[in-house]
Amino acid sequence: MRLSGQSVAQAADINRLVHVLIVDNEEEITDLVSFVLHREGFRVSTASDGLSACQLIGRERPDLILLDVLMPKLDGWEICRMIRALPDQAMATLPIIMLSALSSIEAQLKGLNLGANSYMTKPFVISALVAEVNRFTRKEPLPPDCSGASM
Repeated sequence: MRLSGQSVAQAADINRLVHVLIVDNEEEITDLVSFVLHREGFRVSTASDGLSACQLIGRERPDLILLDVLMPKLDGWEICRMIRALPDQAMATLPIIMLSALSSIEAQLKGLNLGANSYMTKPFVISALVAEVNRFTRKEPLPPDCSGASM
């Protein structure tokens, strides 16, 4: 099934300006996730430690954060806690998806209780991660005929 030119433009516009910040000290993960999200039409920034992430969050005001827990300088728990305590309501309610090698139920509950919107464990399925990013950033639903469309 092919999309009309206008439907393609509408579908592309939904994600075109959505900015995702990936915070992870594992370069392979940031490279892979950046590549896939760019391909999906997202704007992507990366930070490899907690302090750099805080600077980017304040300067670039992303629409969503993919946040590792175990990082140098400032861990993901503390970053999540700090974001949720911000006086700027738009920033304090920024969607956060924790993406961590810590897979215990206690770690997952800690992330969610600190205010993360979602918690995914490593290793992860990249299509599931993209689905989560879409779930929290989609401003409008895609037209029903987009699911199997070829372009």
